[in-house]
Amino acid sequence: MSVDLILVTSHYPYGAHDEFLSDEVAYLGAHFDRVTVAPMRPTFGQTVHALPANFAVDLNLADRISSDSRVLPSKVVRGIRRSRSLPQSLMSAEWRAAADSSLFRFAAKDLVDRADAKTVREWALTVNRPAVAYTFWLGSATVGLRRAWPKVPLVSRGHGSDIYPYATAAGLPMLGECVASVSALRAVSRHGRMNLRRSFPWADSALGVSRLGLSLPDHVARRSEDGTLRICSASSATANKRVGLIASLVLALGRCSPVQWTHFGPSPVHLLDRGLAKALEPIARFPGHVAQEDFWRHMESEPIDLFVNLSLSEGVPVSIIQAQAFGVPVLFSDVGGSREAAVPANNIMIPVDSTIEDMLSRFESEFIDNDEARDARRRHFISEFSLEATYPQWVRGIAGLCESGIWGEAS
Repeated sequence: MSVDLILVTSHYPYGAHDEFLSDEVAYLGAHFDRVTVAPMRPTFGQTVHALPANFAVDLNLADRISSDSRVLPSKVVRGIRRSRSLPQSLMSAEWRAAADSSLFRFAAKDLVDRADAKTVREWALTVNRPAVAYTFWLGSATVGLRRAWPKVPLVSRGHGSDIYPYATAAGLPMLGECVASVSALRAVSRHGRMNLRRSFPWADSALGVSRLGLSLPDHVARRSEDGTLRICSASSATANKRVGLIASLVLALGRCSPVQWTHFGPSPVHLLDRGLAKALEPIARFPGHVAQEDFWRHMESEPIDLFVNLSLSEGVPVSIIQAQAFGVPVLFSDVGGSREAAVPANNIMIPVDSTIEDMLSRFESEFIDNDEARDARRRHFISEFSLEATYPQWVRGIAGLCESGIWGEAS
């Protein structure tokens, strides 16, 4: 009998948002007879990732979500948000305050998520029921699939913004329903699992840890040999990522020695004051949001001396994992599972409320970068985040859930 899996993603196999699924699909394809990938909001015109021969892509869910009748809640929310920028004469102070409130943002997210869950349920009722279903992100799709298929084993991952209520300004209004919907929920970090257990003790038996895996680079990254400190970072330009703080740190480090900064992601220049942006011009490069293979190519071909991540909240940052795979030291804020990705003994971990002066002091006292340290970081990656350490047990877990309703042993 054919064993089918349905995988609901945000964008994959289109675009660069959850593209690290590319390493996982080979393992899923080797175990299941047929895998159907259903992206909710594919980004057409960007990267299209290759899939194994037994994979199929279903765009009917995306069509339903993007249709005018389905996006009305999103349009209402976006319209109200845009109205906050109207002249004061066209918008009362009371309305502006309401639109800016955390209660409004929470209600707006709840409205959109519930509309998406309803759409996912209606779509799921039109397709053949699979042996097992998998949502890459814990969110509205998880609730929608469970409402459509009460008896189908359902597994989901928990990363950062989908399991930490404080990771988004709006909070996570459906989080409890999402956790209640799954047969098994695997956080990508021990910290994530602990956070879920604390919030939902009744779901403890469904919770576990399963890390994201990445390919092992052929070699460690090169260090600079000309006295310049080459710094790299990669993130979106949200308030949570604090790219402006990274820019300030770069300039502070530049007072001590020559620096060059390469930031992958949307350019943060519009977030910086004019003086800071001007000071960065001769030392900063902003290639934009690039595919994983382009970021990987930079790590392989360019000297890198320090990777920086100063987020206010994280799951387990893939960019930090990649830096460790190449042996690059990381200066990072102690949030989420970041310390699991980068062992503090071989990197520079700072409290999330550290000042620039604090960071400089820690950098001066703790920065170590030699062949032995780079090898140690790489060994940690191999044991915790390599493909061989993560995905075989992940697939065994799903297979056990599919065959017996119990997460597979030895996983």
